[in-house]
Amino acid sequence: MKFKEIVEKYRRKIAIDFDGTLSSVKKNPNMSMVKKVKELIKNNNVVILTSRRETPISIKEITKFLTKHKIDIEEILFSNGSFKWNVMERESIDELYDDDPEEIKAAKNASMKANLIDVDKNIKDDFEDLYGISY
Repeated sequence: MKFKEIVEKYRRKIAIDFDGTLSSVKKNPNMSMVKKVKELIKNNNVVILTSRRETPISIKEITKFLTKHKIDIEEILFSNGSFKWNVMERESIDELYDDDPEEIKAAKNASMKANLIDVDKNIKDDFEDLYGISY
């Protein structure tokens, strides 16, 4: 086995949530997570794992955001409204970053590594502006 193949075999597969984690409801970037993802990509296989339904519009919106912010991920995965741990198990994902405490709890209950991320200020502002909700 070549060195490159050995390194690739041991790279971790990490999932990043899209809505509320990587981007806000107004599609503004969560810059701290954009930075984190770019660092993770250097030594890991990074995927987007979203609760969205898999539709052409969702694919286009996410792809456009990733291209605009120069985020080169492996693939986009959809849980279609189900808990993400199911997809994590099926796709052999090692770790999840998400802003939803329920997703984190469900993943941990399934014995998976999951990290609750802080919601960036611009995301909090977007929720407040659009919905009158203090996040």
